Amino acid sequence: MSSTSTTLSSASATAGNVNLWNWASKTATTRSGEGKFEVLAAAAVAYILGTVASSALSLAVVAVTSVCALLVMSLVLLLTWHKRTYERVDESVEGVSTCAPGMDGKRCGRKGAAAPFLPSAPFDPSLKMSEMSDRIITSDLNAQNSQIIYQSQDGNIDQAHRAIQKMRAQGNRPKLVAYSCFLNACAKSGQVKQAEQCLAYMKDDDVELNTICYSTLINVYASSGDVDKAEEYFKTMAAAGGEVTPSTSAYNALIKACSRVRHIDRAESWFEHMKATGVEPNVITFTTLISTCAKSRDPERAERWLNQMSDHGVEANLMTYNCVIDACAKVGDVKRAELCFRKMRNGGITPDLVTYNSLINTFGQAGEVEQCARWLEMMIEEGLEPCNVSFSTCIGAYVKVGDMVGARRWLLKMLDCGVELSAVNYSTLIHAGVRTLDFEFSEWLLLHISRKNVQIEPITYRAFIHALAKGNQSERAMQWFEKMVRAHGLKLITTDDMFGPVISAFCNCHNYTAVLEWIEKMRHLNIPITQTIYTKAIKTLQRTGNNKWARELCEEMNKEYCNPVCNKW
Repeated sequence: MSSTSTTLSSASATAGNVNLWNWASKTATTRSGEGKFEVLAAAAVAYILGTVASSALSLAVVAVTSVCALLVMSLVLLLTWHKRTYERVDESVEGVSTCAPGMDGKRCGRKGAAAPFLPSAPFDPSLKMSEMSDRIITSDLNAQNSQIIYQSQDGNIDQAHRAIQKMRAQGNRPKLVAYSCFLNACAKSGQVKQAEQCLAYMKDDDVELNTICYSTLINVYASSGDVDKAEEYFKTMAAAGGEVTPSTSAYNALIKACSRVRHIDRAESWFEHMKATGVEPNVITFTTLISTCAKSRDPERAERWLNQMSDHGVEANLMTYNCVIDACAKVGDVKRAELCFRKMRNGGITPDLVTYNSLINTFGQAGEVEQCARWLEMMIEEGLEPCNVSFSTCIGAYVKVGDMVGARRWLLKMLDCGVELSAVNYSTLIHAGVRTLDFEFSEWLLLHISRKNVQIEPITYRAFIHALAKGNQSERAMQWFEKMVRAHGLKLITTDDMFGPVISAFCNCHNYTAVLEWIEKMRHLNIPITQTIYTKAIKTLQRTGNNKWARELCEEMNKEYCNPVCNKW
């Protein structure tokens, strides 16, 4: 009975082993990759265990066989795990080129997250290199266009131009936006030749100009005052058709071109053309027209354009009102300037520094110095800080009417406020003091300049020295001559513009001592004494009874020149 049971068990186990092996073989052949080895290993271990179990072996043999089977299976699993690890490392290395710098491991497709930059299909080296190449080329082109745009917006015309040339030399074509930015930079800096070169590039690259490009080109020629060229491109733009149509900005650029050369009639005719074509003007349009009137010294016309703005539904801004007041300032139209100021205030617009400076200039041109001072004080009361222009305009108004006391008062107030005059302003005041023979004022200014290390032209020194000579102040004139030499050296000093007028002034004052002193200074500095200076000095010495010195000068002149004047000696 037991023999029969053993035989049946053995047959059943053998049949099970055959079925298990058939299933494992079939499964292993249908699987690929990493799962195939696990199935084969499991089937081998199960087959061994089944075979041992079906045999009538001792328990010790079964135990030993089981341990060996487990060891074989562990070794297979360990080898499989190592294989998977190396495959993942290869995939990570492969994906490095597609990951941006600074990305973490998860975004680069490592374990624990999706890999958006890696393809899900099996790795194809040729396809991968093609995609990478396209990405690099596209990135490089974008970088080159960005470089042109950045340099243009930063005002670096030469660098932007070199970037365009480099890009075109590589066989690449800059984008329209890059060309447009470069043209705009040329317009702002008035670089006409660079803009024309850019236009030639665009033509070679078959880049069609849009409305913005045409408007920018008109602005380029507007900045240089070339109205004819600006009008030429405007007409080309109008004839282009399609989406390219003259816009408000194009008309504004054209009116600006007329404004720069003060062609008010031409600017107004383009405004009428603008209305006829149905293009709406804006505040820039009217402000440009008013600015043209200001340059043409026509405040009445400027005010008329200001009044027309409301008819077109356009509100004037601060710049518009400032342009009207500036037009008034150029001719001293104080009444119109005050009316414009009140209208601005009633419109809720707060005046700025430019507004007050224009008003001060308006009353200064009209010679109303007290009103100049009133507007300057009003500016300070409004909380605005007067600048160099504010004070110098007011001081200049006092100088213009010969009120040096008022000029000095406002000059001191200006210095108390910590505002300094420019070298030109100082020179103007010094000359004003010279004209009014206020030597103390001029000398005080020169001393103040020397302490502030402000450089003024030698002509200012010469004017003061000449004035001192006219005032017969020889010692004072010589002191300032020495200071002028220390400040500017001798290279700008000649007999015509320095010694000649000074010696002539002392001759007119019959100050023979000063005449001889300045002639001696010329000898000391090795500056040639002209025949005119000799003649004037000799006549002065004769008139003052110094015939001995006159004879010596005559003999000296005969050595340099052959002059019959000295024959009587």
